[in-house]
Amino acid sequence: MAIVVKEQMRSLSIAAAALLVAGACSASAPTKRVRVTTSPVSVQATAPAGGRLLLHLNDVQVPDGEAAMLRVFVNNPSATAATSTSAPGFVEEMFLVPRSSQARGSASHPGQNFVLPIPTGIKGGERITITLVPVAANERGELTAPGTVHLSMRPPTVTSN
Repeated sequence: MAIVVKEQMRSLSIAAAALLVAGACSASAPTKRVRVTTSPVSVQATAPAGGRLLLHLNDVQVPDGEAAMLRVFVNNPSATAATSTSAPGFVEEMFLVPRSSQARGSASHPGQNFVLPIPTGIKGGERITITLVPVAANERGELTAPGTVHLSMRPPTVTSN
């Protein structure tokens, strides 16, 4: 009986050590964030096979008190603030409004998650380019001027439903 208990304790110790090592490795290698400031940013993703394609923008963050306006395009890496929303590959125009101030002592705000349908015509397995374009209003109020934002997010992903 004592030998069985001793072996179980040894197995538990090894399992606990493995979990500590795995946790330390994942904590020391955080996911690289995509940052958007004054210029369009393009990243690559692979479209999965089958179904309607969905673009996931996860953990989107802007500093407290700041807003952000941006346009999202797929397979249009040359998109700029002047690129029309009727251009091929346009996905969405996003307006992130400032958050109200947080209560004293509370944790920082988590990022926002967005799921956007991707225009049809992209095949499963195809490499696609996702372009995030900061925009601002010009003197006539049209959203065609280059914008400045302080936005970060996890790398975009594509799924199908």
